Amino acid sequence: MITARTMYKLSIIVSTISYGSYMCSMGLTSLHDIPLKPPYHCESLFQCSALGQAGISTRTYDSEKHCNNALRIWNSDQNILAMANGNPNDPLLLELAALLTTFKDDGVEGRIIPTGKLDLRYSFSFATRFIFNHGLSLGFYLPVYSMRLSNVSWCYDSELNPNNEAFKTEIVDNLATIVNKYGRGLSIEGWHRTGLGDGVLLLEWLENFKQAKPFLKNVQLNARIGLSLPTGLKQDDDKIFALPFGHDGATGLIFGGSIELTLGDYMYAGVDVELLHLFGNSRYRRVKTDHSQTDLLLLQKACAYKDWGLTQQFNLYIGFEEFCKGLSCRLNYQYLKHGDDKIAVDFPYHSNRIANTAVSLQEWTAHTFVGKIGYDFGCHLPEASARPSLWLYGKIPFNGQRSALFSAVGLIFSCEF
Repeated sequence: MITARTMYKLSIIVSTISYGSYMCSMGLTSLHDIPLKPPYHCESLFQCSALGQAGISTRTYDSEKHCNNALRIWNSDQNILAMANGNPNDPLLLELAALLTTFKDDGVEGRIIPTGKLDLRYSFSFATRFIFNHGLSLGFYLPVYSMRLSNVSWCYDSELNPNNEAFKTEIVDNLATIVNKYGRGLSIEGWHRTGLGDGVLLLEWLENFKQAKPFLKNVQLNARIGLSLPTGLKQDDDKIFALPFGHDGATGLIFGGSIELTLGDYMYAGVDVELLHLFGNSRYRRVKTDHSQTDLLLLQKACAYKDWGLTQQFNLYIGFEEFCKGLSCRLNYQYLKHGDDKIAVDFPYHSNRIANTAVSLQEWTAHTFVGKIGYDFGCHLPEASARPSLWLYGKIPFNGQRSALFSAVGLIFSCEF
């Protein structure tokens, strides 16, 4: 039977159905992420939350899991002489091939090292969660990000090629102009991008099972299913390393669950697992047309269907809840793994086998610590209609592979009604 309390909540949901949220891409976060999601009390009707975050530094990891420059996480260098390879029917690329034909690729010539500074300038995230009977809740989450790539340079080591100054003056010094012309608008310079991330609609079940034991006081189980919505800013294929603020236009299904143990009066610990399955999508993408090409200098665009790899997220955490007059703290370790992506190119003279050798399609991983401390003002206001809380958190990545991760600090404000 539908109660009046349930009808009231449904009316609120209908009036705010446009309030969305987000799943993570590379090192981006939102209020949907387990380490940052504010707790709530079952007797509340709904909860509104907001997050503000400032990036401190960026750690990027290459294929060997070494900390490297952001523009070198896929390839240690970029091959200029291979740019025009692979499509003998494109007159523009044939013109470029004629320009480059006097320079021979001997394994060193034509190689150039890119560097750049990638920053998360700031981000915001907004969430609304509606609490129903029987431990059910429905949440909406929506993030906004601002990122920047600056100080971009392309270093040509003339000491390795002392007798080929012509290549530097004719090609390297004019690389930005050449790539823009023959890459049909591809820019190899810096950029600023601000926009929405992907939204998430999440249905959760949470139940507490009290334990009559000296040390183990409670077992909390959580299960959830949700939908990742393609509201995020897509990858800009006309700018180098302009990664998407979500999943590049793909819709996804989220499955997750956790178990949390309350130990003693204040301490708790838990483990959480979440899986994201993304549905494949087609759009024009820059594709690799020759084995020798490198990922930042792909000049050919084609309609390509992308079959996304599975994203796995694992969290281990420990915390102390209201151990000192409403004060709580928590430490979380998070491991992310996104499997290999595959593409199918719908364009003549292109090989799917070659296109799928792009390093940017290979799996990426991320390891991160998140610590936060918060205060529940509602513990002193038991009869109040609103229960606010405030959290301060810090995020520190420490390892990964083919990933761009951001150290950041932020504040989370949450209020239950």
